[in-house]
Amino acid sequence: EDINRAYTVERRSKEELEKLDKVKDQFLAQTQHDLRTPLTSIMGYLDLLLNGTFGKQNKKNVEVFKRIRDVSQNMVRKINDFLDTSAIQLGKNPVSLKPNIQLNQILNEIVNELKFKAASKNIYLKLEKSKQIITISADRERLKGALFNIIDNSIKFTMKGGVTISVKGGENSNVLIKVQDTGIGIPREKIKTLF
Repeated sequence: EDINRAYTVERRSKEELEKLDKVKDQFLAQTQHDLRTPLTSIMGYLDLLLNGTFGKQNKKNVEVFKRIRDVSQNMVRKINDFLDTSAIQLGKNPVSLKPNIQLNQILNEIVNELKFKAASKNIYLKLEKSKQIITISADRERLKGALFNIIDNSIKFTMKGGVTISVKGGENSNVLIKVQDTGIGIPREKIKTLF
């Protein structure tokens, strides 16, 4: 009886810990989203101001807007670093693979967060949606952060035309995500050391 009681207590404790772990993961993911999205919008508005969409700005205003943009970009980096550190301190591996992560959903979220920035530069941002639902094992927020940075850079270095994102499933559970832009490209000598 004592062994059975101890087993029941242990099982309940394990279930509680698993619930708390899920809540923690949701909190970290939601915090990252809630803090980063408004900063992305702020940077989008700043791009509009700097590009003259709301009229010509004087030199002093341009300098102030650039400073605010730099601070906003720095804040995004700090948010990501803070959340990574929090995850490590909570005993969570910085990369935690979870099954059934939907790629289309992640790419939709990124496009919604960055479409304002693309519009402020008068370039397109297109997501060619896959007809099939593609799911993979991944660390959702880390994957989203990596893809966000790549797509954000494509927008940053594209002056005319735009950015097209596509995803398709391949053989042997392989997935291909393409981010193509009409920007300045990457110097050939840097491609080898890119990643």
